[in-house]
Amino acid sequence: MSLTKTIQALIILLSTINFSYSADIKKQQIKMFVCPMHHHIQRDHAGKCPICGMALVLNKTATEKYSVITLSNTIKETINVLTENVRHVSLQKEIYAGAKLEPVGSPINTSKNTNNNANNTEISIGLLKPNLKWLKQGSLVEAEAKDFLWGEHTWTGEIISISKQPDSKTHLYTTHINLHTPYGILKPNMYLTLTLYSDAKSALVIPFKSVLFHADGSTYVVRVVGKNQYRISPVAIGIRQDHLVEIIDGLNKHDKVVTDGQFLIRAEKQLRNASHD
Repeated sequence: MSLTKTIQALIILLSTINFSYSADIKKQQIKMFVCPMHHHIQRDHAGKCPICGMALVLNKTATEKYSVITLSNTIKETINVLTENVRHVSLQKEIYAGAKLEPVGSPINTSKNTNNNANNTEISIGLLKPNLKWLKQGSLVEAEAKDFLWGEHTWTGEIISISKQPDSKTHLYTTHINLHTPYGILKPNMYLTLTLYSDAKSALVIPFKSVLFHADGSTYVVRVVGKNQYRISPVAIGIRQDHLVEIIDGLNKHDKVVTDGQFLIRAEKQLRNASHD
């Protein structure tokens, strides 16, 4: 949506606030329960915190914050509200990296396997912290290299270990990889192009653009709860793949979220709340 349309939409929202909304919103309020220790754990029903096990307590502020908002058809069309169903998909990440083998004069760490006449070559690379969510010991690795004599070759291997602390200078996490390299083709100074594969993971996902971020780090979505009815709901997000993000908690596979117009729905909610302060 362009800036001009956004401004126009906000003007219409300001001019169409229904001051009898207070009575309606009380009827549609949904009680919200919050963990006393972990305030980002919020549910619309009583229960226990999945982190510490404490009983969730009713929170009046959260109850008001997440009450249902109803939009007229005019406002809905003006701010161009679009929605999408929560989906259940299989996520898998491919992470790309490069590595240069030790220069001439420095030994390459290899060990010969007499059973299949293969050498194992151990190399190290640095990974950014976000990649650690996807990879673990044993994750599959493919390495490609070109040699003027042998041409292009691809080897497979696996991650041996990932350091728990980043390098103080590069802030990268040192990752040791074992490649299965037959016939000793790898040579010092060769440059390898690496592809690291995560395990496939079944997950509930929504478009990343659906997520609203608060200054305190908490995350929310605008969930469809009825015809022209919406509620700002807290969610816990996990790994991201391209335009999709995993939903760890807060949504079910039958839910529907707003993908366009959610910022203006939140603005409308705030305007209506302010009109009754």
